Amino acid sequence: NLARPIEARELYRLANLSHSRFSEAFREAFGVPLVHYIRAQRLRRVKRLLRSTEMTVTEIAFTSGFSAVSLFNRVFKDETGMSPTQFRRTAI
Repeated sequence: NLARPIEARELYRLANLSHSRFSEAFREAFGVPLVHYIRAQRLRRVKRLLRSTEMTVTEIAFTSGFSAVSLFNRVFKDETGMSPTQFRRTAI
């Protein structure tokens, strides 16, 4: 559920692994650390929502699990080189 905060500690417990073993296994399976994977999945969702909905950028940020719009804007721009609004305009 990308809309809610994802606690790594919760995932270790669910997998019945220590923090270090979970991190190692996750990286082996997906090629990136857990936090990078979650961020990539959230950004994938954001891009889809920007292209296909009329939701505001703020709604999309919170629906996609970002805790603050400023953080969302910074992460999105770092990833794509443009703001969410610019991305939406070019995606149409």
